[in-house]
Amino acid sequence: MGSSPAEAFAASALSQSGRYQSLLNQLLEIETEIAAESVRFQPDSPNIEVLLEKRERLLPLINREYERILDLSSRPVRLGIWHRLR
Repeated sequence: MGSSPAEAFAASALSQSGRYQSLLNQLLEIETEIAAESVRFQPDSPNIEVLLEKRERLLPLINREYERILDLSSRPVRLGIWHRLR
């Protein structure tokens, strides 16, 4: 099933955001480190805990950027609807 024009526009806006993509890359790096360190250390080791804390601090930043981009990308649609209603 295809995506709606609004979904396609939002996906495009997210993929073109350098900050959002940078945050996702940081998350991927941390996830990769967690996977590698999990082979060597117990889940409660300081090394793993530091990486988990990094991930937990990064996730809200990703979510805020996601919301910011989607809010910005939806404004033209809202403005267009507003002008048609007037």
